[in-house]
Amino acid sequence: MTIVSDTSPLCYLVLIGQAGVLPNLYGGVHTTRTVMDELRHAEAPPLVRAWAGSPPDWLEIHPDLADPDPLLNMLDRGKRTALRLAERLRADVILLDEAAARG
Repeated sequence: MTIVSDTSPLCYLVLIGQAGVLPNLYGGVHTTRTVMDELRHAEAPPLVRAWAGSPPDWLEIHPDLADPDPLLNMLDRGKRTALRLAERLRADVILLDEAAARG
């Protein structure tokens, strides 16, 4: 099973100390450099920045791909790159927190 994650699901799981549930459920998760940059951003919680500074082995980080359909420009860059990666990998699941991205 191929799983791709956007920023917020990773962030919130780290904050509640439950990021380890992802490899237990899925074995591994894919994400993009932009998502990792957002997790390391100066305004991100310190715990999240530290986690993203030394990501676990089960998290595979991919280079960003060209932006998808311009209709997705209403979404932030992390979501757009995660959606593009999910499309490229033909992901079974994409972890998102925004209704507009899921629609």
